[in-house]
Amino acid sequence: MDWNIFEDNSWLMSFGERAALEGILSLIRPSLAVEVGSWMGGGLERTALYADEVHSFDLVVPDRPSVLNDPKVTLHTGDSHVLLAPWLAEQARDERVVDYILIDGDHSAEGAAKDIGEVLSSTAFSGVMLIHDTFNPEVRAGVELVRPEQFPYVRYVDLDFVTGILIRRPGEAQNEMWGGLGLIVVDRFDQLGQITSGALEGAGPWQDKSYDVFGFVKPVRDLLQRSAAAA
Repeated sequence: MDWNIFEDNSWLMSFGERAALEGILSLIRPSLAVEVGSWMGGGLERTALYADEVHSFDLVVPDRPSVLNDPKVTLHTGDSHVLLAPWLAEQARDERVVDYILIDGDHSAEGAAKDIGEVLSSTAFSGVMLIHDTFNPEVRAGVELVRPEQFPYVRYVDLDFVTGILIRRPGEAQNEMWGGLGLIVVDRFDQLGQITSGALEGAGPWQDKSYDVFGFVKPVRDLLQRSAAAA
């Protein structure tokens, strides 16, 4: 058994997020995968293990030899807001299909919305999108700005596919909401019915079976932050 996903301290995902990402990758085994925001390369290393070809978009080069020396990995160093759309357009012209993408780049609402919107608008994407930090209010607002339900091939949306955390430990991020994985399934070719069949009970693609955990936790976060500011 490969325990590396739990032992790697440089990978900025929780154990639950790592396990979920590993599970998705092992199930779909992407032909053409993309990561927007790879940082130290923890997720990128795992993606490369399962995918035939991986493209990473980040402002920095991952400091991980296994990634740097992997011929399946192409690093696009720079701003994803500049590089991603032209690359997706090139794949569409070549009739190539991106079947897996992780969004973990710009964490502002506008920045997250731009990255997600570029992908959902592209005819080159049909598959599974994971979005990291959907428990963060800015990132979550970015998803909602995009309004995934307006895209005709979006079949399923769950922003709490893996729930994030409200940070308790003292430090710069105390009383902030981070982590979590959102899931968006895009099916342009009617090939992903096994993922979405039975998952939806409402009229749209949004998961509505369970309560919105984010909606319960955010008022608690707001109260804690007000109390800390008044202390």
